[in-house]
Amino acid sequence: MIWTLREQRRTARLAGLAGGAGLAVAVLAGCGPLQAGSAAIIGDKVVAESTIADQVAEVNTLSGAAPGAANLAATATTVSDAVVLSLLDLAAARRGVVVTQTQVDLQVAQAVAAAGGEQAMNDRLVQTGVPPSLFPSIARGQLQISAIGGQLLPAGTPQEQGAATRVELIALSREVGVEVNPRYGTWDEEALNLGPLSTQLAAPPEAFSPSASPSASPSSS
Repeated sequence: MIWTLREQRRTARLAGLAGGAGLAVAVLAGCGPLQAGSAAIIGDKVVAESTIADQVAEVNTLSGAAPGAANLAATATTVSDAVVLSLLDLAAARRGVVVTQTQVDLQVAQAVAAAGGEQAMNDRLVQTGVPPSLFPSIARGQLQISAIGGQLLPAGTPQEQGAATRVELIALSREVGVEVNPRYGTWDEEALNLGPLSTQLAAPPEAFSPSASPSASPSSS
């Protein structure tokens, strides 16, 4: 969604779609067991597995696949974006950054126009594993990144401001703690993205035991 789905990929994605900087960050250290039915926990905020499933189903449907089909790329993207957007909301609240709906609507409209229309934008989003319904939240996140970076480095370039925001999010993720359900992989702090997906991803949600240690290394697919 914003930094790069491996740093540059995520930056390019939002930069190209909404004209922005980059999103993604987290850490697993020192957290307790995940709650049943949760995909990730960021501080005291829970991202439900059902939310991730609905977003992946949206991507699948728009790409012509069965809604419930496994889609590792879209799953990794939606989980990563959910974590990063939550961290950005927290960072923005702490800094008094307020993004209005009018700003979000304008950002989305500009991105749609630049993409060549709503259908072209939706196609581009789906190709990168992003459900179109999530794009307004991504646009909001991009605006938060710009505002936070402007506070951190008022005279910096957009790239420098984005990098400064990234550093702040890394520190914040360590402070509040981020847990990811082992079904989805582990959080790669340096890449600011979800790491290798677990082979458990293909298993039904009930196969995940909430008492499992979040630090346990999942099998690589």
